[in-house]
Amino acid sequence: MKVDGRSYITTNIATIVNVLIHLTKIILILLGFDIISVQIVYFAINLVQMLYLTWYVRKYYAWLDWHAKPIIMPLVKVNLLLYIRFLH
Repeated sequence: MKVDGRSYITTNIATIVNVLIHLTKIILILLGFDIISVQIVYFAINLVQMLYLTWYVRKYYAWLDWHAKPIIMPLVKVNLLLYIRFLH
């Protein structure tokens, strides 16, 4: 999402989720809920965030191949090259 200039989406979602989590925690604590309830709500809000981001990526990045195997070997060579250059 950073490559095509849509990093603002993840930033906005993270901001909204953080505000929502903190407000919910404050409200639940003021209402006398126990720590387990507060943590369950925290988990639920984060789960909704992950589900939304997954839906968003699948909708707007449908061209991605989710079953493609990563190309690891060239990355190892690049890291080795960078390490060798760092030593000199």
